[in-house]
Amino acid sequence: MLRPDWRERPVWRVPLRPAPQLPAPVTGRVWRGRPRWAACISVVQFGCIPCTVAPRQGTDLVSRRVQRLRKVQPGIDYEQDPWREIPWCDLPPLSMGTEERLVQLRKDMEEAYGEEHIEPWHVRRKEIEEVFRPNRCANTYGELDHNGFARLLQEASLQPHHRFCDVGSGLGKLVLCAAVVTCAECYGVEISPHRHQCALEGFQRLKASGAISAEEASRVHLLGGNCAAEDGVPQDLLRASHLILTMRRSTQAVNRLYKALHASGPLLSGEDRILWSVTHHLKMREGMTFQRRLLIEGFELPQSLGPDNRICQGKVTQEMVLHEYRLAF
Repeated sequence: MLRPDWRERPVWRVPLRPAPQLPAPVTGRVWRGRPRWAACISVVQFGCIPCTVAPRQGTDLVSRRVQRLRKVQPGIDYEQDPWREIPWCDLPPLSMGTEERLVQLRKDMEEAYGEEHIEPWHVRRKEIEEVFRPNRCANTYGELDHNGFARLLQEASLQPHHRFCDVGSGLGKLVLCAAVVTCAECYGVEISPHRHQCALEGFQRLKASGAISAEEASRVHLLGGNCAAEDGVPQDLLRASHLILTMRRSTQAVNRLYKALHASGPLLSGEDRILWSVTHHLKMREGMTFQRRLLIEGFELPQSLGPDNRICQGKVTQEMVLHEYRLAF
């Protein structure tokens, strides 16, 4: 017996009630500057009504796209900036003698840190797995512009009783620059064993070539350490009066560093510590006061080796934001 055609079958028609008024979209997290929409289906009686629900989009959250732009273009403003009413500060220019000395030091560093100091791919891969990823640190390495950094130190007027520390010093070039520009003790702390070893080798070459004097070299201290570990903050760092965070964001390391500085108590001189953070706002804690924000000429990502051992050229940004905090404890 042939099956009847489906068009000839009876169709059951169920009356549908009108769809109720749907509530306003629930707002939620912002993802890359725009809300993330998730399609869903609401079944009302026997009818299917397609609708969209938006995640929460709170007013206290900041667009990540705007935050990224702010690192390169600090003129961009956004409503959630906690310090938007504080004006930008300009740094005074360097003296002619200091600027000429930095130009010569830059040339000497290019010879001391040659292509043999470019990080091999297999070394970087190993440190990502064994050092950076377990400590929730970014493995990207970059260097602040020496002239802009020297202007910052010159304006801070560091004295012999002060102690400067670069947290995430890499090859230690900023530490050497600080020893040349100021008369303070200069420290650098680096988590990467390979970069720390390259920093020591380059430092020895600069001393042997006479690029830095014996007095300047005596004030340079390059340390290897992990500020994100339980007891990884070096004791010499706890007595620093001026610190700069040039490392990529590592919340765990910043928290450990703050707790260690807070537990160590005030400095012997009775002065407050000065903390500079490159591009990033720090979470306000007890004893912290936001002072000002500055502009530095640029930030350079040096050359690196890819998986096929080809040299990847770095890049330079035009301007970087630097936030200054005062630690009163």
